Amino acid sequence: MNMKKVAFEPDAFEKLGQWAIEDKKVFKKILELIKDI
Repeated sequence: MNMKKVAFEPDAFEKLGQWAIEDKKVFKKILELIKDI
């Protein structure tokens, strides 16, 4: 498996954390999209 480094702007990482708590559907979709990179 070839692991890639994913970088976030600080605000984007904070928003990702908010979605993890507030909107799990969006959070899971983002993780799926990141996985496909």
